Amino acid sequence: IVLTELRAMKRENEALSRDIDTDIAKLGELKEGKTSVVHTIFDEKLKLEGAERKLAKQHEDLESVKNDLDTLNEQKHELTRKEAELRAKESRLGRVTAEFMSAEDVLSTLKSEIDSSDDTPTSDLRSKLANLENRRDSLVAERAVLNKEIQNLHPVYEKGVCSVCGQAVQNKEEFKNHIESKRERLAIAERESNEVTSAISDAKDKISASERRMQASKMYDDAVKKKTDVEDEKLQLTNDTETLSADIDALRPSLERYDKIAGDIRYYEKLVHEAQAEKHAIEKNISKLEQHVENFESHINEVNKRIEQKEAAKKKAVRITDLVNWFDPFNALMETMEKHV
Repeated sequence: IVLTELRAMKRENEALSRDIDTDIAKLGELKEGKTSVVHTIFDEKLKLEGAERKLAKQHEDLESVKNDLDTLNEQKHELTRKEAELRAKESRLGRVTAEFMSAEDVLSTLKSEIDSSDDTPTSDLRSKLANLENRRDSLVAERAVLNKEIQNLHPVYEKGVCSVCGQAVQNKEEFKNHIESKRERLAIAERESNEVTSAISDAKDKISASERRMQASKMYDDAVKKKTDVEDEKLQLTNDTETLSADIDALRPSLERYDKIAGDIRYYEKLVHEAQAEKHAIEKNISKLEQHVENFESHINEVNKRIEQKEAAKKKAVRITDLVNWFDPFNALMETMEKHV
């Protein structure tokens, strides 16, 4: 019975260990497959490093072109600003030039007015006018007195009798001469009064002209200052427009590259997109290969486990064979003893 059980166990373990060589061969194939995939992963990682360097270079080139475009955009905005400023200054320069010419015309008119007028100080003219007015008032009073005296003397002369004392006029001819003398004095006073009145009018005209001259002189000074200010502004505007024109001329050549740079950006963006796609494709392939490695390792572990089990069964079968071989002589002896008994 023991031998029967041992032989059954032997057959069972021999059956378990029967395909161990196949498993070992399969294990070798799996390891070779894993090694091949690992090498492929290594190659793909080298390709990935190259793709990453390429992508970094494309990014760097793209950023460089973008920086160039940013610089050109700034220059473009600066050009637009300077052109607008130039137009404004040129427009202002036109108005200032007109103001300058107008100021020259005003100065010429004022100078003619000043040169043609009396330069006697207004204070002297006013003093002279005051004296004339005093003289006029004195003459008016004198004329009034003479008129009164003539009016009083004339009836006495005609009647020959004084209306106050009633005395007769002794010498009418002398009395007449006295009246004529007063009339002559009155005529002289009237002529002088007319002259003084004319002189007063002339003095007033001169004062008015002097005041206009003073005003014209002030306006002339203001016009000179305005002309100077306008001339300075004109010179500054002229310099500014020349500077702006030079700046604009300097900016234009660089801006001719604008369309090319914009095209370069599209080109480098395309290169970056292609490099990214290449990198993602390699990463995806590496991920698949690493999954294959995991699968190989899983199969290798399974086969290793089977091989270990089969080797253990094989060893067990060998021990059982040894036991069976050890029991065989006793089995033959027992059969012989059973026959004789």
